[in-house]
Amino acid sequence: MDENVRKDEELFSSLGKAKKRKKRRTVITVIVIVLIVAVAVGVTVVTLRKRVRTNFSSQEGDIASAQVKTGNISTTVSGTGTLKNVDVKQLSIPTGVDVDEVFVSVNDTVEEGQLIATVDSRTVLAAMADIQSQIEELDKKLNSAGSDYVNDYISTRVPGRVKAVYAAPGDDVAGVMYRDGALALLSLDGYMAVDIEAQNLTVGTRVAVIRADGSEIAGVVDDIFSGSAAVLVTDDGTALNEAVTVRSLDGEKLGEGQLYVHSPLRITGVMGTVELCYIVENQKIYDNGLLFTLTNTEYNNNYNSLLKDRGELEETLQKLLALSQNGGLVAPYAGTICSVEYEDKDDDEVVTTTTTTTSAASASSYSAFFGMSSASADTSAATTTTTSTAADTDKIKICTICPDLTMEIDLSVDESHILALEEGQDAEVTISSISEDEVFNGKVTEISRSASTSSTGVTKYTATVTIDKTPKMLAGMSASVYVRITGKDGALIIPIDALHQTSSTSFVYTSYDNELHEFGGMVQVTTGLSNSSYAEIESGLKEGDTVWYVDNSNNIFAYMMSGGRHSDRGGGMPSENHGGNFSGPPSGGMPGRG
Repeated sequence: MDENVRKDEELFSSLGKAKKRKKRRTVITVIVIVLIVAVAVGVTVVTLRKRVRTNFSSQEGDIASAQVKTGNISTTVSGTGTLKNVDVKQLSIPTGVDVDEVFVSVNDTVEEGQLIATVDSRTVLAAMADIQSQIEELDKKLNSAGSDYVNDYISTRVPGRVKAVYAAPGDDVAGVMYRDGALALLSLDGYMAVDIEAQNLTVGTRVAVIRADGSEIAGVVDDIFSGSAAVLVTDDGTALNEAVTVRSLDGEKLGEGQLYVHSPLRITGVMGTVELCYIVENQKIYDNGLLFTLTNTEYNNNYNSLLKDRGELEETLQKLLALSQNGGLVAPYAGTICSVEYEDKDDDEVVTTTTTTTSAASASSYSAFFGMSSASADTSAATTTTTSTAADTDKIKICTICPDLTMEIDLSVDESHILALEEGQDAEVTISSISEDEVFNGKVTEISRSASTSSTGVTKYTATVTIDKTPKMLAGMSASVYVRITGKDGALIIPIDALHQTSSTSFVYTSYDNELHEFGGMVQVTTGLSNSSYAEIESGLKEGDTVWYVDNSNNIFAYMMSGGRHSDRGGGMPSENHGGNFSGPPSGGMPGRG
């Protein structure tokens, strides 16, 4: 029995030792595998990093160096737009005149007084006779038209005290009413009032009111509403808007405010000019008190309408006289024909209106106008035929002309830059259709304060730049505009790519290890002006120092990620509203590559 137990114990012991040896071998195997994997990963990472560095450095121009140079740097607002003509004038002739021939085409240049179109002289004479007849008829109406009047005095039937006088001799009544809402202000119940916090006050409480000059007058609480108490004082001697302090009878301060009229009456008027004013502030007014006398109180809407109609007829008559004297329509000034609206329509494409005027007045006016006696005048001239297109009502459009002096470009400017623009600022303009190298000088002449917002939420404003016009400039040509906002000459500058910034500092690298592909020599710098190409260095570097950096202009991925900000590198016209410009390379040429 004991022998069997011993054998069993030896068996279990040998089995335990075998398990321990197996477990130990398993642990060792796992450790070896982990070490092999770690070494493999490490080698892979190092290899990939070396390969990336090798590939990165093998890209031509990726690693660049530049010397700190002295040059000019500026910040700008820029953009593109299209040329448009300025001061375009439409040339037309009065309806009723027949056009014989138009001699101009689009983009023709004309001189002042040059004949634009010829007209039928008979229709011109007939139209003048008709206009003269209409003027004479209007004169008769004007002669018989009477004028209405408003009262030439202003009074009141309500007694009161004058607390404010807004109108003075020479003032326009309507202007005073628009400005102040009344010609004068009266107090009707004898009280002024001031509002203070109610606190523990009750209606009828007696108080003391201290005026601005330190004098004291009696007051009483008249009304309490929504936590505010109205305190009344006499209107005799107190002034409108006078600052006062309210105290209790034992001297406790209760509040302060400005006096207003407790029961006001506003004196109003309609039209005319104030001739005399009979009232002053604090004056007591009784029944039927005269306040103002007025002049220029007549009015007649029909009369004014007739005068306006006569003026329009006079203007038309002057145009007809010019057509008669010049033999047709002439250019009012030298310029370019921007468009030609007139077309010689066929008979079936026009609307013909025949107006028969057989009155003696028309015939006699025609005779008198041209110095003919009634007996010798051809009364058939009183019957005229007016030919015009259906769209025409009072004139026939011939063409538009613009002076060859200036042209304008409208720029769309981002909201973050619009406040940097001012009227009168100089601008540089290039027009690719003419020459990308030729620069035209211009000025900012208008800045719109009204914005337009796109569907994406971008807010834009419009600025107008004006330039002198040259013969090659045509409306619709694309133009690039550059407006220098701030600039500095003789600044120390480096490429913008060489500048690194954190939340608290700016720095550059002054060395580069080609074997390790690592930057070194980090130097903190203080910067000044910057744009999308260059940065000004105020301290930390000196002229001639070298900085190393990654030139993203040759790295297409970095270029795309930066939004193409280097499109204006090396000077020239920026393509962004916040673009920059480097005005020429510094001495020694542009920064070179490493």
